[in-house]
Amino acid sequence: MTMRDKPRSSQSGIQVHETFDPPEPVALGRFLVTSVARTVIDLARIRPLIQSLATADAALNLKLTNREALERIARTLPPGFRGRQMAGLVVDLADGLAESPLESLSRAVMFEEGFPRPQLQVPLVDDDGMFGRGDFGWDGLIGECDGRMKYGSDFAADPVQAIWSEKQREDRVRLMSDMVRWGWNDAYHRDGLCRKLQAKGLRTTSQLSWVA
Repeated sequence: MTMRDKPRSSQSGIQVHETFDPPEPVALGRFLVTSVARTVIDLARIRPLIQSLATADAALNLKLTNREALERIARTLPPGFRGRQMAGLVVDLADGLAESPLESLSRAVMFEEGFPRPQLQVPLVDDDGMFGRGDFGWDGLIGECDGRMKYGSDFAADPVQAIWSEKQREDRVRLMSDMVRWGWNDAYHRDGLCRKLQAKGLRTTSQLSWVA
């Protein structure tokens, strides 16, 4: 929400943040708010990567904004302004192919821990053709997030069939590639995710490969 001529201190549960220039407000009902792109950059400046990357990924995935708009606003941040470097990093890492907060969280952890950058939504193809997409992919390894409402409406309609279909899919994946799975707890506390990736042979490297 944008405010003019208001105190800069936070009060009554409302956090007030100083901005780098007056935003172009967007009307949302009775309120004036910042645009989606501006909101993504503002959050990227002040929030941890594990939170701000999910915001940026979601905005791109849902086509609420585009990379050009994010890059344009990030470039307007003055040198030395708080969060300028982090905002640029979030724009570099943001990817509309990410389909869930857990995928974004996992990718943020992978970056911060120095694991190789994965491909996203990797086509799964065997002799019978394409049968789906893997959340993450490295050479010879497919990574899958659990616990992200993956089963959707199919699970609600027939949970037994959904579980059986997923089991068949996993069997096909393992015939063509090694596979690793993790859930929210593994990614949020990061040690579990790191151990699972390392057990599959992934080693920490330079973060430069993510933003080169």
